[in-house]
This record gives sequence, C-alpha cells and structure tokens, in this order.
Amino acid sequence: MSARSLQVTPGPGCTEFLLWSFNSSLGRLHGSFRWTGWQCEVSALSGEQALSVYPPLVTKEGRRIASGSRTRCPVSEIYDLNVIHFPKQPNG
Repeated sequence: MSARSLQVTPGPGCTEFLLWSFNSSLGRLHGSFRWTGWQCEVSALSGEQALSVYPPLVTKEGRRIASGSRTRCPVSEIYDLNVIHFPKQPNG
C-alpha cells in the first residue's frame, strides 16, 4: 500500500519472502536473540516445541536472552499465551 495514494501497490510475493527467509539476511535480523550454544538447544526441540523465554523478548531485560530463562514448551501453549491470552489483558 502506498502511503501517499492509499492504493495497493505490488510488492514482494511468497517466493521472494521464502528466498529472504532462507538466506543469511534472517541471521542478521535475529542475531541479537542468539546466545552461546543456541544451535544445540534449538536443535533438541521437536517440531511441536518452542522455547518459552522469560523475561519476554519485547522487554529491556529480555534483550539479554542468554541470562534469562528458556524452557521447552508445546507450540500450542506459546500460541495460546501470545495470541489468545495476552491480547485480552487490560494493557495488551
């Protein structure tokens, strides 16, 4: 969408998004959220698991992920918490 004309303008498609996702640009985007040993920790997760991180990454304290808590959780729990529960909070 163009901010000046408020008309939809063509942009990158699915192919471009996938190419971007699987090249080194993704590593630069998420580099600050990696810690020593992250590859071993993440590779031990099943396809139905993710890491629950505390303090949350969106907080100032959460930016130091290496010193925070990282716990294996089912993806469904993390989804429910972030998409269903948190948005219903008074300041969410």
